[in-house]
Amino acid sequence: MKLHSIQMLRAVAALLVVGFHIRAVQADTRADLDNAPRDYSDWPLIENGYVGVDLFFVISGFVMVLVTRSSGWGLRASGMFLLSRSARIYPIWWLFAGIMTAYMIVTYGAVNTGDGGWADLAGSTSVSAYLAQSFALLPQQGYPVLGVGWTLIHEMYFYVVFAVTLLFARRWLWLFLLAWGAVTLGLVMSGQSRPLAVSLLSLAAHPMTLEFIAGSFAGLAVCSGRRIAPVTLAVLASVWLIAALAFTLPADQPGSLAGGLVAMTGHQFSITSGENWSTFVLEWGRVIVFCPPSALLVYAIASCEVDRKLPVSKSLAVVGDWSYALYLSHILVLVGIARLSPSLAAGPFFALVALPTCLVLAGITYTLVERPMMATFSRWRSRKLQANTNLPQPAPLATKIW
Repeated sequence: MKLHSIQMLRAVAALLVVGFHIRAVQADTRADLDNAPRDYSDWPLIENGYVGVDLFFVISGFVMVLVTRSSGWGLRASGMFLLSRSARIYPIWWLFAGIMTAYMIVTYGAVNTGDGGWADLAGSTSVSAYLAQSFALLPQQGYPVLGVGWTLIHEMYFYVVFAVTLLFARRWLWLFLLAWGAVTLGLVMSGQSRPLAVSLLSLAAHPMTLEFIAGSFAGLAVCSGRRIAPVTLAVLASVWLIAALAFTLPADQPGSLAGGLVAMTGHQFSITSGENWSTFVLEWGRVIVFCPPSALLVYAIASCEVDRKLPVSKSLAVVGDWSYALYLSHILVLVGIARLSPSLAAGPFFALVALPTCLVLAGITYTLVERPMMATFSRWRSRKLQANTNLPQPAPLATKIW
């Protein structure tokens, strides 16, 4: 079954990220025009919009449990799962990464000259090797050619490890998830974690993996009928998440939650200045602050829908359908507007122009590219399912047991 609640949460997550980048592009453009330092810190609810990624990761773990909740397991089931997830991720990624690559080649040529252009993206890596890593979504020294792709590197890692669980009977999934979380924590505490996944080891050690695992446990709870006080928990989780958005500030600002985390946790989470804010954003800080309310919200909202206690917003659910295309395309739209009209990007009406433009492009991409591709793959997969019943497929959700 398709849960509209999850699509609605996907829409919220995507819109949070878009809002975050709208504000970032606006702040950068204003600073360039005024020759002044960048200032991102006046609207915490927007500045912390990167939490949309944390919500996406939790949702991803939840969905992986939801779509594989059957007795099918084994090598064939695992391989079909990986193929299905790759077909979902790579084609649209290649589309927008390809657009960005074409822009870079037209603007800077196909060779890394060492001053700006490709050097800013690829560093000392050759352009061909850098693009190969980017398009394959492999760990690399910096961001992929389309920056938001760094999150997809984590997604593909999640899928690969989750596919391993499909080699075994579903009754062992909870134990596998616990072991995965323990290994991740052990790698983190041994100092292997980095803000960006620059290697397979630092990818395996990244604390954001715990968000995927938390979402998986939420999925196990909902699918098995362990749904308790969903409406109350949904309200609580919403208030918790909004409060985290509103009160999490850079550690060098008075009253910052990040500063409090430094005092509580010491060196591992040390954030002592604005320069280290990115470490908080890309590593442990965001997991501590935003993972618990995000996981609770996914669990509660999905439980509300299963128990038929959730009003569905069709408009929000549609944006949720577009969310992947929106996530990948919005940076191209925002930067394009800023290049064409810096005065508009720096002005107060930037969001009023940028957000609808991003949504229109996402809707077109979903309708003309993404949905037809998914339908074609779904038809092919259905034929395979009819031929082999030992493949992952949805099973009925358990009735409420407490």
